[in-house]
Amino acid sequence: MSYVLFALGVLFTLIGIYLIFVRKSDEKSASLELFGVKLQASSAGTLVFIIGTTLLLVTFLAPNNNGVANALPGFKQAKLISDQPVSAQAVLLPPKASAEEVEPNNHVSESNQFQLGNGVNGRLDKKRDDFADWYVVNTTGEGTDYVARIRSDHNGCRLIVYDHLEQEIGDVYCNGDGGQRLIPIFVKNSDKLFLKVIFNSGSAARSSGYEVFLDKKTG
Repeated sequence: MSYVLFALGVLFTLIGIYLIFVRKSDEKSASLELFGVKLQASSAGTLVFIIGTTLLLVTFLAPNNNGVANALPGFKQAKLISDQPVSAQAVLLPPKASAEEVEPNNHVSESNQFQLGNGVNGRLDKKRDDFADWYVVNTTGEGTDYVARIRSDHNGCRLIVYDHLEQEIGDVYCNGDGGQRLIPIFVKNSDKLFLKVIFNSGSAARSSGYEVFLDKKTG
């Protein structure tokens, strides 16, 4: 239906423009009968133009089945973002000290979930187009101090921590000597934390193995 209204709107608009600017200059045809009423061409053109633009507005502004304004004909409509919690889609890893990541987890919607106090062994690999690994951990949601840790065999990776709104709250770069790098995090009101491991910007490394952990701060 929207395509029909769009086509009619364009047609009426073009006819209106023709009547206003073309017929007006022709004295012999400066008037015509429209809908049983004899009008000057310019007046009839204005009326037809208004009808056409009204149809176009209806086409653009009328809600579709999703309650979203229709896209222009010929253009794809943007999909609505799902309100399904990311943690409900996450792959739950075994509750052990250091589980193995499960691919694909390259996007936040594919996050691997591990338990607080545990960790994950993972690997970034440019040959497999694996440039990011996402994880999610449920937290208490109350004012608590946490520590995110990452350990890697070289300095080719970076750990970024996000809150439940996916806003960045901390990051750290791997030091490459096998030692741990820490991110102290205070969470005031967040029921989950997201951890993303990526390559360092400009890193020449083709792959990067790592271990990442999240735990409550002690001491």
